[in-house]
Amino acid sequence: SKSFSQSQITKKFLIVAPASVLQQWQREIEKFGQKSFQICLFHGAGRQLAPERIERGSADVMITSYGMVQKELELLNRIDWCCVVFDEVHKIKDRSSKGYRACCALRCVKRYGLTGTVMQNNFEELWCLLDWASM
Repeated sequence: SKSFSQSQITKKFLIVAPASVLQQWQREIEKFGQKSFQICLFHGAGRQLAPERIERGSADVMITSYGMVQKELELLNRIDWCCVVFDEVHKIKDRSSKGYRACCALRCVKRYGLTGTVMQNNFEELWCLLDWASM
């Protein structure tokens, strides 16, 4: 069997979260990831460097906001995401919203949604999230 060095493993991870918690996600990954992840932020000043870092392998985790997914979907879909984690996924509970459509169109191998309120108002919200999760 062929062995691979850590530098040859090219898994790319994306975390999508509300803009207000992006830096918290970064701090938590740095704290609990034991420096095994290279992180870049795709939001605010310097964001244009993040996709390039992911593509060339100098970062393996990108953190961004729902707004950036909606705004930069085409750019994000150029990257082969191994896994996307959506924090506060209940934000995309409206099937007719641009945010929902963008999150559904984001290409990845696996997607996970984190929420404490999967259904707030009606069953349509729940079905919307279940539909998103099955894509």
